[in-house]
Amino acid sequence: EMANPVRAIRPRRIWAGIVIAPAVGNAGRLGKFDFAIPTLKAAGIAPNAIKMVSAGDGSEAAYQRIRAGQYQVATVPEPTNLHGWQAIDELNRAFAGQPPSGYITKVHLVTKDNIDADGGKNNVFDPGNGYRDAYKKIWGVS
Repeated sequence: EMANPVRAIRPRRIWAGIVIAPAVGNAGRLGKFDFAIPTLKAAGIAPNAIKMVSAGDGSEAAYQRIRAGQYQVATVPEPTNLHGWQAIDELNRAFAGQPPSGYITKVHLVTKDNIDADGGKNNVFDPGNGYRDAYKKIWGVS
């Protein structure tokens, strides 16, 4: 039977919503890990003892952790620039009495292998799919 790793570090401060299993080297959580690292360090968990994957993240700190191979191996970032353009397009459609676009952003997993793609060199996820030009064409602007 595997020892309960959460119980092993219970006397120390731990945050809600995280599942830690250093015995098997995995953790999963929806959201950011930016504030988790001090807790992991305080608990004596080495940066290579756990492999975290987060969703809804994509912070600069997440990109740095993935590049360094410390605690986090992947993130599913939100394309906030694209979301801004999409929000304006949806408002334009609503004001014009048109139905919503129905556009759904594709999921993107950032790992050490692809971290520099799609805005990753600047520590953000900004898809290189030409969305700005597509929206400008829809709106009739250049």
